[in-house]
Amino acid sequence: MFECVKREDRAKKFACKAIRKERVQRHASLHKAKRNIKRVDTEVRALKRFSHAAVVRLYDVIQSPQHVYLVLERGDRDLYAFLDDYKDGCTEDVVRSVMRIAALGLRHCHAQGIAHRDLKPENVLVSFDDRVKIADFGVSCMLTNDN
Repeated sequence: MFECVKREDRAKKFACKAIRKERVQRHASLHKAKRNIKRVDTEVRALKRFSHAAVVRLYDVIQSPQHVYLVLERGDRDLYAFLDDYKDGCTEDVVRSVMRIAALGLRHCHAQGIAHRDLKPENVLVSFDDRVKIADFGVSCMLTNDN
């Protein structure tokens, strides 16, 4: 993951997730390679479905011969770093607020038929203006009646 900007507007910053195609496809068995390609496809399809303030936004998908790049909304820090900013511990009100926003984002994901499956502090982003976003849908899956 790295930071990027548009040429026309360098003030707005984005996160760019670079996925090496060789790494996705390079596995001993064809079955594993197909599963990893499906994971990238599932992540992109999931992000395209979302339209919620508590879920990171996908701006663009760019492919090169070697990589797939996901241009995403940028977060300032993950939940671990956010909590570390509270030297004497985080108040109950702050924790309750963060968890409520994350739960609303998760509810939106489920309403769109997507299960995150990897929700942890590293995948919850908090901006310096205290916006909370769920990120990293790399192991998400589409919900069906069979799941």
